[in-house]
Amino acid sequence: MRPSLPDALSFLSLPAEIRNQIYECVLEGWLIAVRPDPQRKDRLEYGIWPATVDPFEVMGHQPARSADRSSNALSLLYTCRQIHAETKLLPYGLNALLIGERYPPRTLIEGTLVQLAQVRRMKLCSYTPPSMVLSRVWLETLLWFENLNEIEVHWQLRVPPWGSEEDHISTATIDETIMKKKIIDATSASCKISFHRTIVWE
Repeated sequence: MRPSLPDALSFLSLPAEIRNQIYECVLEGWLIAVRPDPQRKDRLEYGIWPATVDPFEVMGHQPARSADRSSNALSLLYTCRQIHAETKLLPYGLNALLIGERYPPRTLIEGTLVQLAQVRRMKLCSYTPPSMVLSRVWLETLLWFENLNEIEVHWQLRVPPWGSEEDHISTATIDETIMKKKIIDATSASCKISFHRTIVWE
């Protein structure tokens, strides 16, 4: 006679340390893109993408998912009430947040302060000169993220057919140095800041 198997353990009966390791394996490795919903001022749109995707591909994608709908990538959060309580803030701390050239409404930002406090990594993406977007959008946005330790700025350097490529790159490097100082002043001196420049020939 074959011996009987012990009763299977339920997921929630596992020790919290093991559950947390499983949560991290499932919820880590994504890029969370956030932007205002063009149709409704009281709502944000978001998209969940693999962390390795090009930020420009994300920002150019239409349509984004609205923030009141779940994504398959984060469906674990909605399995049951206890799992939701244990995981609802983890995606913000485990993954990078992507912000484009449009500033989220202040009322929506104020309603997500607990989530924003979890964010450690952010990617900023701009098709236009980032120094303009920095002053108009990003500096005000960054003030809401108190615990950032890494910021990536992805931007396109558009080079016209006239002039020297070296001159344009030299100017871009100076602009990045100025932007880095402004970002540090707005966030934290310990925040790691990197620039990822894509040259586009016009």
